[in-house]
Amino acid sequence: ERLKVIRDAVQEVRGPTIFGELIIAIVYLPILTLEGIEGQMFRPMALTVLFALGGSMLLSMTLVPVLSSFFLRAPRQRSGRAGAALARFGERGADLYELLVRLALRQPALVLSAAVVALVVAGGLATQLGSEFVPRLREGALVVNTVRLAGVSVDESVRYGTRIERFLLERFPDEVDHVWTRTGSAEVATDPMGLELSDVFITLTPREQWTRASTQDELVEVMSDELSEWPAMRAIFTQPIEMRVNEMNAGIRSDVGVMLFGDDFDVLRDKA
Repeated sequence: ERLKVIRDAVQEVRGPTIFGELIIAIVYLPILTLEGIEGQMFRPMALTVLFALGGSMLLSMTLVPVLSSFFLRAPRQRSGRAGAALARFGERGADLYELLVRLALRQPALVLSAAVVALVVAGGLATQLGSEFVPRLREGALVVNTVRLAGVSVDESVRYGTRIERFLLERFPDEVDHVWTRTGSAEVATDPMGLELSDVFITLTPREQWTRASTQDELVEVMSDELSEWPAMRAIFTQPIEMRVNEMNAGIRSDVGVMLFGDDFDVLRDKA
């Protein structure tokens, strides 16, 4: 009798459990196609979940029934107030579930309409989501990559960096906490930079204190407009961690870059 109960229980839940686990597995399959930093971050997680689902599905149909035949015993009658309260709770839950199922079966059109409406609303909300798999973090700091004419001297680079620092502190006193500039390469050069290249690091104040912008994107736009008037200089805005990630991914510091390949250096220089 006990083995028959176990066999009937396995046959009853086999289909729904396998179907549910396959749905979860299908959701994780697209993650395996990710590349770059996103793939390195999330592919191991997706593989772990898929292996765990496959193992649990296999064990639930093989090992669990065998263990049940050894350890499960006939149910004992619960005694005491706690047992009676638990039994009443289970009975009321079963009655409520049965009532909801009956109502759904009596009004199939209403149930299907509600499901379609929920699907449409979910689809509309999905269109408002960002397209980046890894959202852009707000680091509370900015980096301005400034590019000047090649061949500039050290003194001129330092003077230019100091002017930019004072300019930002004067024009954005409520947004900029402090600012400092790095020019050229360090003694241990992890990334080669000429004297015409400088990184201006800007630490921002809390957003509640800002007066010239309400979001970081607006602040970057305003700063970019202010610095665009400076002669013989090109400014690219990014963030400290974001800049390093871009360098590791593509060897460039900005979000968008164009790489030219070929054998004729004169043509490449003209195209650039």
